[in-house]
Amino acid sequence: MVHLLRSSATPDMLAGEPYDPFKTRVWQSYSNQDFRVHIAEIGILIAEMTAANSEMRTSALDEC
Repeated sequence: MVHLLRSSATPDMLAGEPYDPFKTRVWQSYSNQDFRVHIAEIGILIAEMTAANSEMRTSALDEC
């Protein structure tokens, strides 16, 4: 079980500091996917939401 959690752990989770669960879940969902989007804005949003640095990721509040 621990191995499964570590394999999907985000860089900010591994740092041992508090993290934003929304940003973490989005990163886990999309960071290993190869998306081919036809709408540039969606591609940009996915890139922003999967940045390795959690401070650079778009948050749920940013999208409201």
